[in-house]
Amino acid sequence: MTQYREILRLNSLDLSERSIAASAGVSRNTVSKVLKRAKELNISWPLDHDMTDSVLEEMLFPKDNKTSKQKRLPDFDYIRKELLRNGVNKKLLCLKHWVSDTIKSGATIPSLQIKSIFARFTPETPLSPSL
Repeated sequence: MTQYREILRLNSLDLSERSIAASAGVSRNTVSKVLKRAKELNISWPLDHDMTDSVLEEMLFPKDNKTSKQKRLPDFDYIRKELLRNGVNKKLLCLKHWVSDTIKSGATIPSLQIKSIFARFTPETPLSPSL
């Protein structure tokens, strides 16, 4: 895990980014990103004792969970009907779904995830892993 407290402490001692990277055991790019983000958020040394590395990580680089909520599931009834038509296969339907999602909103579901969800929807006809 990146030592955010140590990076900020060493920066307060006016060490170079290369020296900080060597001391903290991280890349210079990591040091640069941490210091830039800390400056944007006005976080500087000394820090409170309850400000651990994990708390700092969440403050500096918050995880974005909004993308998983934006994904939509395909219409499985439509897929079932389309698969009954001649010349239509699972790969074609996954590609069609991906393209339409990309055009509409940019949010897509990987075809492997579609296959696993569709397999749960129709357990009597398992999908082949060679999609």
